Amino acid sequence: MAVDRSGGRGEYTNAFEIHPSDSSELPFVTRALWIGVPGDLTVQFIHGDIAVFFNVGIGEIKFRVRKVFQTGTTCGDITGLY
Repeated sequence: MAVDRSGGRGEYTNAFEIHPSDSSELPFVTRALWIGVPGDLTVQFIHGDIAVFFNVGIGEIKFRVRKVFQTGTTCGDITGLY
């Protein structure tokens, strides 16, 4: 289960590399994602909703997610920020 240790305020204090997976949740709930290679992105938000975003560009996306799915995700070099 993803752990929410962000506190939700201020600067990011930690980051981790994300390996998209259809079965595993992230080790931490993110406050944002950094996308290094553009593409499509499928995520599960903190409260369970799943969404697909098409043509996501390089840069920061302020999403609080607990899972990045392999299926439907073509973005690369994804970093979780919290």
